[in-house]
This record gives sequence, C-alpha cells and structure tokens, in this order.
Amino acid sequence: MSFNTDCFVCLQRMSPDNVIAISCGHMLCKNCFHTMYDIQRQERKCGKCRRPFIFCIKLYFEMSGDDDTLNEDKYIKNVSPNMMLDELKRIHSYSEILLDELKKKQKDVFERDLKIIQKDAEIKVLQNEVDNYRHSYLLQKAKITKLRNELVDYAAIEGQLNSIMSQIDGTLNTITNTGATTTTN
Repeated sequence: MSFNTDCFVCLQRMSPDNVIAISCGHMLCKNCFHTMYDIQRQERKCGKCRRPFIFCIKLYFEMSGDDDTLNEDKYIKNVSPNMMLDELKRIHSYSEILLDELKKKQKDVFERDLKIIQKDAEIKVLQNEVDNYRHSYLLQKAKITKLRNELVDYAAIEGQLNSIMSQIDGTLNTITNTGATTTTN
C-alpha cells in the first residue's frame, strides 16, 4: 500500500511517520508545522482554511499490504446499511455530546474572562485610590516640612527678640539707675 498525502504547505509527499493533523482536519508535515508555529511563532491558524487551532495531533499510519486492504474493502462492502446507520447515529450522538461540552467550556472561559476583566477594573480603581492617597501624603509631608522650617525661623526670631528685649531692659535699668543716682546727688 502506498501513502499518497501531500503537505499543503511545502507540497511534498509526506511519509506516514511525519504527519501532523490540526483541529480543522487539514494535515501538514511535521517540518512545516515546526517551522511555522514553533520557530517563526506564527499565529495558530490553519494555513489552508485560516481557522484558529489550539492543539495538533501527530498521526501514525500503519502501512499494510494490499491483501489487508482488499480484506478491509470486502468487510466494508459486507456491512449492512443498518449497521452503518447505527454507527453514524452513534458518531452523531457523540459529536453532540462533545459539542455540548465544548459550549460549556466556552461559557466557563467567557465567565472567567469576564471575572478577570472585572477584577482588573477593581484593581485599577484601587490603584487610583492608592495613587491619590500617596499624592495627598506627599503634599501633607511637604506642608509639615514647611511648617517645621517656619517654626525654626520663628524660634530664631523669638531668640533675637528676647536678646533685644534683654538689651532694652539692661539699657532701661542703666538709665533708671543713672537717673536715680543723679537725682540723689
């Protein structure tokens, strides 16, 4: 049996042990996948249909002889339409279950994203409050420093005034004592 699948990126025939499938169903060779998404870090979208994907699957094909393939073809031809219909119903039911699970997961992700957005908004509000308090604190600290400096200046002026008052009191005492001595003489 031959393996006739080409990579849609490099258009080369892929070997059975070098196949990567992405969620849209398209396949490419492992080398192209590695180059596009691991080395070049391209956005994870299918290069053929542009659908986004999250994960990929490494496929392993078992090569069988032509006799095995003929036996499989005979088996498929001998399967009754009812069996095929049952299998299709089973697959359809399973795909509906998977789709429901996917919708639940998407809803969960959406709700988590919404909570994250709300928390980010709350954090921004709190950060603004912290910034406002910090600004107010710095303004008050500057006022306190200014008042301390003024207090030091006032203390120096008070010291000078006390010194001047002492000199005036001393001069007054001298004048008073001199005047009293002159009147007694």
